[in-house]
Amino acid sequence: MPPSDLPFLPARSYLVDLRNGLTVLVVATLGVLAALAVVDALRSSPAPSAAATTPPTKTHLGPPTNTTLFAFGSRKGDIEDIGNTWAALYAAGDPKVCSYMDHRLCKLEPRPRFRASFDGATVQDIGFLKNYLGVATFSNDVQVKFFGDGGTWTIIEVPVILNHG
Repeated sequence: MPPSDLPFLPARSYLVDLRNGLTVLVVATLGVLAALAVVDALRSSPAPSAAATTPPTKTHLGPPTNTTLFAFGSRKGDIEDIGNTWAALYAAGDPKVCSYMDHRLCKLEPRPRFRASFDGATVQDIGFLKNYLGVATFSNDVQVKFFGDGGTWTIIEVPVILNHG
């Protein structure tokens, strides 16, 4: 018996069309829900620029410094405070300086004259390459690069003049 002679075929065709329509409706609904979930997640997460402005989580190990050039609690204020503390520790050769720097920088041995140039040096200007990369210019004209991880700022680059020997 050919398929066209089956009495229930029109009803079956209607059910297939209905199933296809329901499938499209379910898929469309799931797509809309997924889009809403993404929008909600983006709205409730902090902005990329806020990641580097959250308060520092590290304990301040050096002597207290006064933020004088930039607002306290701002990205620039945090970098200034950390940079000024770091400079004093770096000039003195204090091992605590490593808590402010990338661990690879601590393995370098700068010339005493370069290290001493940070004695009394303070942050004078701060610029940003990206929201999480800042560059501080110290009063000794040395520029130091900082990385913001969302909790604090870490020194990742110092143009170190090394001892060779």
